[in-house]
Amino acid sequence: GAARAVSSGPPPHRGPRPNDGRQLFFGALPQEMGSEDLRALCEERIGGVAYAAVFTDRETGRPKGAGKVEFETLELAERAISELDGHTLEGGGGRPLAVRRMGEERTPPKADGRTVFVGGLSWDVGSEDLKTFAGEVGEVSYASVFIDKETGK
Repeated sequence: GAARAVSSGPPPHRGPRPNDGRQLFFGALPQEMGSEDLRALCEERIGGVAYAAVFTDRETGRPKGAGKVEFETLELAERAISELDGHTLEGGGGRPLAVRRMGEERTPPKADGRTVFVGGLSWDVGSEDLKTFAGEVGEVSYASVFIDKETGK
């Protein structure tokens, strides 16, 4: 009798794993922070890290000030969000870290009297432009230009 190949389920998963809540985005990292520094920070302050990487500019190889960390457990990831989001690192240029689940949008701060709506903007003004402009008046913690999902404007 001829031997037959027996399939034992689906092929192994290739590419990025689905986000199960343990993968976090880290933004506003100090410019000089590399992947090993990010891993060390998270292991020291939070606990077990399965993976850590700082995104780098493809052309210059320099860190972009943002990265991804996958914690060993969901509980550690949740603790990282509660303890590190908004935390200012020594030598971090005074910018508070932004820590959230990968793929989640940054949530605007709660309205507490510091929120201002600006209407009548030119179509070519983006969130960074608005933040720069408002920064002439004082420190800006969040700026967003609303975009119509249907028109993209």
